[in-house]
Amino acid sequence: MKTKPFHHEVVQRAQTFAEDLLVLIPELESLTVVPSWNMPSSEGLPFGVSVGRNGALASPMELMHASVQLHRCLHEQLIRYVEILRVLDQHSADMAKLLSAQQQELLPSADEAPPQTSS
Repeated sequence: MKTKPFHHEVVQRAQTFAEDLLVLIPELESLTVVPSWNMPSSEGLPFGVSVGRNGALASPMELMHASVQLHRCLHEQLIRYVEILRVLDQHSADMAKLLSAQQQELLPSADEAPPQTSS
């Protein structure tokens, strides 16, 4: 028995999942599942599975609605990324202040004379 390539399995399961949800939830117009591959190169692998009530998204309205939702999702992710970067930037600034203060403690001040060595 030959096994399917992993990406075929992902697509099949995503499609089944989407079709099941569309049957269960009448308010759902379509569903897009976007896999995030944990591989050095995901070139050639599927980037998403979109399923509408009548199969693949085909009408301009279906495509527009799905695109608007995807845009909203990506916009929310971008907001989170910006917040993470802001927190990391603040942490870096705090660490720089701490390192600067510790460096000042270790270096002799300009008012102090350097230790004299006797010859």
